[in-house]
Amino acid sequence: MIYNKIELLKRNNRRNILKKEIVGITESSNVTLMETESTDGFKREVFSKLQTITNKFIINGSGYQENIEKSIAYLKEAYTNNQIFSGEGWMLFFTESGIEPVKLTSKDVFNNLDGLGVLTKFSSGYGDFIWVSEDLKSGACVERTEYYYEVSIWPY
Repeated sequence: MIYNKIELLKRNNRRNILKKEIVGITESSNVTLMETESTDGFKREVFSKLQTITNKFIINGSGYQENIEKSIAYLKEAYTNNQIFSGEGWMLFFTESGIEPVKLTSKDVFNNLDGLGVLTKFSSGYGDFIWVSEDLKSGACVERTEYYYEVSIWPY
């Protein structure tokens, strides 16, 4: 029981640090971390939803760095052209201890995509980019595969 309390305190500390880093990048006070108890179920729902998306665009650069650059450019263009939903949603941050859903506005996400890409580990080729609406009816995802990246934007 003590071990669980210690682990919970460590996780909460890591989450608070993550929130401060996001606020530092976005300069927004509208940064909300999902309640710890809800995180696992939500992540399962997100990854189940991603498995149902069939209309994916392939980005196949000469290496992972080119794939990342092309993916970021594609996401920025899609957002500018209103192909990605606007409003509040959940961005998944890949951390050393797991995946943390963080509620942000689309403006904060796409105006700060480069900085958030570093924080999510997407820019280093470690994490995927995942941005979804609360009800998962809309979203944008860039999934890494061994040789290329798959981009999905729904419901578009």
